[in-house]
Amino acid sequence: MLSFLNSIILVALAAGIIPLLIHLFTRRKLKKIDFSSLWFLKALEKTKIKQVRLHNLLLLILRILIILLTVLAFARPALKGTLSQGKLSAKILGGDFSSTGSSSVVIILDDSYSMGLETKTGGLFELAKKKAKEILSFLTEKDEASLIFLSSPTETLNFTIDFKELSDRIEKAKLSYFNSTFPKL
Repeated sequence: MLSFLNSIILVALAAGIIPLLIHLFTRRKLKKIDFSSLWFLKALEKTKIKQVRLHNLLLLILRILIILLTVLAFARPALKGTLSQGKLSAKILGGDFSSTGSSSVVIILDDSYSMGLETKTGGLFELAKKKAKEILSFLTEKDEASLIFLSSPTETLNFTIDFKELSDRIEKAKLSYFNSTFPKL
């Protein structure tokens, strides 16, 4: 089953009509004037005109395809399903999407002292830890993840598939008195 991860961009497929409109509006009707000295070139002219028209038609088709394929690429198509006995069978709920790729996820947790701020919904640091664990819950056995704390971002980036260990590290994390040394963009 083909789906698009960014389906809202499919509206831009309508832009594929732009080259056609440009082609139609820029066609010129030339006024025909016969010159007696050019009559012998008529046969050569007809073949050349057919070649130019074919060339223009191919260019028009190519331009439309470039726009349509670019929009489809931005829409991020994805196949969902499994290959079983040579047939593509989609398993929608709780299925094994073996045709999907694996992900490498880096969770950056701000453990600087400024995250100690309390809000109506709780402490910012506790909310960040909750969101980090929520991200881990979406990962499958094909995925890998790494955790970086902003108070010490120079730690080696080690990817692991042991999400329980990462969840425990997130749970045990405490606010640091060190400044965040993460580079600002």
